Amino acid sequence: MVYSEQSGSDRRDSSNDPLDILERELGNNDDAMRHIAALRQIRSDTQGESDILEQQTAKQPERLPSISKQLAEEAYKELAKTRKTSVPIRNLTYAGNIGSALEATKTRLKEERNGPFILIASEGDEVGWLFPDPTRNYTEDFSVILGSLNPELRRENWDQIKINVQPGLVEKTDEGNWIYKEKY
Repeated sequence: MVYSEQSGSDRRDSSNDPLDILERELGNNDDAMRHIAALRQIRSDTQGESDILEQQTAKQPERLPSISKQLAEEAYKELAKTRKTSVPIRNLTYAGNIGSALEATKTRLKEERNGPFILIASEGDEVGWLFPDPTRNYTEDFSVILGSLNPELRRENWDQIKINVQPGLVEKTDEGNWIYKEKY
């Protein structure tokens, strides 16, 4: 194998990079070369920031609640039948979506005393199971948030299916809200 080392300027002579082309076209103009060097530095800095952001947003291992899905479903059925449960629950309410056109939106929920959703999670857990409150009347928010897991979740059949609703997974944010994760 033959190895040949090219200097930076030799590589730029054959490059299709816009800054390399600009440098070749402008020749030895000192002002232009300073601007090109500044643009290369900005590109390098931006790439570094992009790499850091990518590392920070890399998929984290999925965390699951300390209360199993099966125990949460049993507690939910108990609540639907007796209006009591042996596991801790908190009420949540829909608090809008967060995100932008550049990223996927996420459903945000916040704790509220009379919220239409219940969160089944141990104290201190940062993940939990989200159910519609079976003691309440149906609201459209039930279908909006949990409809993909429960396609039959509609006003006309709420009383028949509320005991068998599949829960969603939610994760606590640094601000104290909860983000709906759907898949688990």
